[in-house]
Amino acid sequence: MSQHSQLDNYIVLRGLGKGATAKVKAVRDPETGLVYAAKILKFQNEALTARFREVVQNEMQSLNRINHPNIVNLVHANESGVYTRKNGSKYNCMYMIIELCPNGELFDVLFQSGRFDERVARFYFHQLIEGLEACHRAGVTHRDLKPENILFDENFNLKITDFGFAFSIEGRDGSGFLHTHLGTEGYMAPEIHARQPYSGASVDAFASGIILFIMYSQNPPFSKAVPTDPYYKLLSNREEKFWQLHSRNKPSGHYSAEFKSLITDMLALDPARRLTIEQIKAHPWYNGPIASAQEVGQELRARQRGIIEAAERAQEQRQKAFGQKSGIVCQGGRFYRGEETDIGDLSLSFSIPQEELIAKPLPENFQAVNKFSQLFTGLCPQDVMTIISLCLSDYNAECEISQDCYKVVANVVTETDLVNFKVNIYDAGNFMTALSFDLLRGSKFDLMNIYRKVEERIQEVQNS
Repeated sequence: MSQHSQLDNYIVLRGLGKGATAKVKAVRDPETGLVYAAKILKFQNEALTARFREVVQNEMQSLNRINHPNIVNLVHANESGVYTRKNGSKYNCMYMIIELCPNGELFDVLFQSGRFDERVARFYFHQLIEGLEACHRAGVTHRDLKPENILFDENFNLKITDFGFAFSIEGRDGSGFLHTHLGTEGYMAPEIHARQPYSGASVDAFASGIILFIMYSQNPPFSKAVPTDPYYKLLSNREEKFWQLHSRNKPSGHYSAEFKSLITDMLALDPARRLTIEQIKAHPWYNGPIASAQEVGQELRARQRGIIEAAERAQEQRQKAFGQKSGIVCQGGRFYRGEETDIGDLSLSFSIPQEELIAKPLPENFQAVNKFSQLFTGLCPQDVMTIISLCLSDYNAECEISQDCYKVVANVVTETDLVNFKVNIYDAGNFMTALSFDLLRGSKFDLMNIYRKVEERIQEVQNS
């Protein structure tokens, strides 16, 4: 049996994640010793493979057309690759080798360490706009810009990734308009929601305005850019109340007049009134004071150290909980340690396994310090499963609970969308349990809220 799996000649080191269409793994080129990220699509169901193959081919073609420091670099691609497992079994696949961005997603950095100050937000907004401008010059519209699709390289430079929804900016008929309803709900321009023809450049600029707002606020400006969304209605009507509501829990004067002007005009309801990339770059806020690359690197490294130290402190605290009485009691909406589980009058649309299952060992790609939705606890897997199940009942979730390991796949209907996610519970060793929440569909903000509720309930039990 081989020590490592192989992807053609590349040596597979570890898993990095799993997207809607493919798995992502860290691989090493044996000739150069350099480490990359490999996006791998296994050929399985014929109809499903054909659909996903089109997405991956689309991404390959788009990345081949763009060469820019703020776009993830495509190193190699193969549509007829072979993946060889450690045990010698093989499967056919197509894959892309892209540069490795080891410092994670913009989303996770913001929600583990807080919003950026104005100078740092401006630095990264410049990189985002310059990368986007390079896409458009190459004739490519991204159509799925969001913080989860923005990575940081080893020097904390911003990299736009995931071009699976990218397309020719001229449209299928060369008219300059596109018609396909796709993207991520919270970042779609209003004309996409209305299923109207749209300009790829304009909808990309719209999404970049939402990302800027999130970088400077740590929360989105609205749930969905539709006339019925109360926050978007206020913003599109240019009402000051929008800014008053978002200024709560922020320093006085947090949003300058120039920032308000830029965001309002970038997120205009009417595409004809929306700022173009050229107009964004000419805007006074865009040309304000900016942090240097050295200052940004120092700040992001300090944030990273803070995240690691906080994770270590939390792990130590949770480890102290080991050895206390197990079992969970739910009373008055709060959770406590007890002799046995008592779910009272709670109504579940799924059953909690009555026998203790086998918790899988922690996978080598589990990196709690880089993901907001991963944590360690001193509670046993059975107690963690009980807490998750009871929390999900509050959302009237539809759940499928694995009968042979600690895994839950859940659907939760929110005010604006459906969020579909997976929760895995692992044995982390040293009497510790690890949790991982992975988004399958929907808003990462919705998943974050669910995750935080579970985390709070776990802490209630640990502190009881």
